[in-house]
Amino acid sequence: MASTDELNKIRHKRLLLQLDAIQIELDEVELQASIYKEIFEEEFEKELEIQEEFLNMRKESAAKIAEENDPVPLPEELDEIKDIDSDEENDIEEKEEKVSYISKLFKKIARFLHPDKTNEKDEKEKLQEEYLKVQKYYEEDNLIGLLSKANELNIKIDEIPEEMIKIIEKNIQTYREKIDLIKRRAAWLWCTAKGNKEQEEELKRKFYNIWGIKYE
Repeated sequence: MASTDELNKIRHKRLLLQLDAIQIELDEVELQASIYKEIFEEEFEKELEIQEEFLNMRKESAAKIAEENDPVPLPEELDEIKDIDSDEENDIEEKEEKVSYISKLFKKIARFLHPDKTNEKDEKEKLQEEYLKVQKYYEEDNLIGLLSKANELNIKIDEIPEEMIKIIEKNIQTYREKIDLIKRRAAWLWCTAKGNKEQEEELKRKFYNIWGIKYE
């Protein structure tokens, strides 16, 4: 009969693989998006220039109105009243648990990457570069960065606490949302519609409508 420990190990492995995969997918999508952006800006150069002029006019108009009227404070400029409840102690405990876990994980990775492990110049420089990167993760309390590096180096990771699992799952969801957002941008929609004349026509009408340009 399978034990809870075995189930947790499989669960943790799955989460780390998901995290690794979604990060790779995000890197790929961001690179592809930068290529699509160049194509889009080249094909819609004149329209984007008109749009930029229009936006500049709106900014100047808004600035003029602001000068003539009493400025309305932005939400972040207002004093915020925060309720203090019984969850505050739990938050402190969770933070301490995270810091402790990050510290242990960093020490494991640091031992693996420490530049003093080798006398070979090239290898030493490579380890130094990786070590500094991991050190930055540690200083920034970047759990995800440390877990990804440990997974990349095949370093055995201690059982991940439940609160840390929630952080990983939240980051995976955040990466998914970022990928979805990139794929909804005009440049992505336009370039992935290439070859479909009907879709290209529909998108062009939408772009022109948003830009305030008459479509002919």
